[in-house]
Amino acid sequence: VSFDAFTSFKLKGYKYLEDNSPMLKEAILKNQLAYLSDQIYNEDEYITDNLKIFHPKDLFFSREDFIKLDTNKIKSSPGDTVILTSFSPNEIKTFVRTKKQQIITLLQSNYKGWKVLIDDEPAPHYTSNRLFISTQVPSGEHEIIFSYSNNIIKAAFIFSYSLFVVILFILLWNYIKGK
Repeated sequence: VSFDAFTSFKLKGYKYLEDNSPMLKEAILKNQLAYLSDQIYNEDEYITDNLKIFHPKDLFFSREDFIKLDTNKIKSSPGDTVILTSFSPNEIKTFVRTKKQQIITLLQSNYKGWKVLIDDEPAPHYTSNRLFISTQVPSGEHEIIFSYSNNIIKAAFIFSYSLFVVILFILLWNYIKGK
């Protein structure tokens, strides 16, 4: 798992971090794949300062998302943990133990199609630091599943695969017919 893997394109959020807030990008990369934080800020007020020294646990949300979060009850405690229990390209499972409410962040771009389940119940998720998936976790022990599903991509794959099989069948038919 790498933030700086090769790709022929870069998402808008990644470009923003790389170009406008490299200090925040460097701070974020000090975290694990999934991490807890109680340092929540409105991005309009803080993220624009390129010279600021950021803490790895700093999370910046859009004004709309910041208002939705119950920031008064979020607090880190010693012993709060996130354990990665399963990893695949379309699903990441974690076990979380917290004494108080927190925000869990997955260092994964928040594409359309990502869903978050807390104890098998759908949970709202937000984009933090202009790129990553974050959700509010209640206190206690919870299984949190980040899953990705995109029906358009599945349909495109099925269409492409079906077309490939039809073309292969036609070529094979013509080859056999020619002999």
